[in-house]
Amino acid sequence: MRHGRSCEAGRYVSTHPPGVATARMRRKAYCTFIFDTRVVYVYHFVCHTNWEDDMFAGSRRKARQARMSSIAFARPVRVVLDRAIDDARIRAHLAVDPIHLLRDLVEHAPDLFGTECTVIRRNVETALAAYETSAAGSSTISYSDHTRKVLAVSREVASARATDEVGPSEVLEALRQVGGEQVRSILRGEPPQPRSTPRSSGASLDLRWLNLSDDSEESYPRQIVTQLSGAIATGRILPGERLPSVRKLAEQLDLAPGTVAKAYRELEAASIVTTSRAHGTVVAAHNTRHRSEPSLEEVAALLRPGVVAAYHRGATAQQLADALHAAAIPIYGPERPAAS
Repeated sequence: MRHGRSCEAGRYVSTHPPGVATARMRRKAYCTFIFDTRVVYVYHFVCHTNWEDDMFAGSRRKARQARMSSIAFARPVRVVLDRAIDDARIRAHLAVDPIHLLRDLVEHAPDLFGTECTVIRRNVETALAAYETSAAGSSTISYSDHTRKVLAVSREVASARATDEVGPSEVLEALRQVGGEQVRSILRGEPPQPRSTPRSSGASLDLRWLNLSDDSEESYPRQIVTQLSGAIATGRILPGERLPSVRKLAEQLDLAPGTVAKAYRELEAASIVTTSRAHGTVVAAHNTRHRSEPSLEEVAALLRPGVVAAYHRGATAQQLADALHAAAIPIYGPERPAAS
């Protein structure tokens, strides 16, 4: 008799040979395949746990992370972040903490704080005066783990509000939620509470979202430079964030370490990142990359290849001006510069 199952008196009866019908095999079986007169049973046992949620939890988590990383920081927030790094460097602090973000948020978005702005500013300065400093100072300042958490929550707030960018109000809400008791007490208008020693910066970024194409006319190092510099300009990667090491990024992108090293050297030569033994490769603050403002001729030389390509595609001067403004919005903001 071919082994299988039958039903007697309304109950399930196993017809497997003795010793075969184990407790696991008595669970629900759901498909049977027949090969060469042999019956092969493929059993899928339905567990009491919600196995569908467990199966798709990883993909949902990756999709959520991708959605969060696609939300860029608006230009006013990027200005605040640049100034926070400069402020921490000038004060010789060990890292950029949430209190640094709050200080520059008060300076650049005072309307968010209403009549309490003056009190909050005074309490922030009192708190910063008690910070631990580095005797030697450092030219490379990174965000603390706490600050990274605030920035991550600000992206979640922007996502919940269905906005494409993180603005000052989202950063303020994140500071209220996870900025720490010291920041919350200052926002309530109370004197600052004592704080613990600032923590060093955390893990490097995961850059597996970089999209390198074999069909591109650009080499792999040039594609890495183009995509990273663009992500930094639009706020997807922030000043002070640490890039993966050469070996780690090469493993993430399945490239040779020399390819990544060449891209990092180009970024460092352009003063987009800085590299040190203590901190690794860190994104530089924008306003510290170039001490002098570029001349009009230098900017025109940078734009000329694109202008020539647009001309040969048949674009008019007005189309070119409108396209340049549209391309600049994610980086410089929506304000069109006034004609001189």
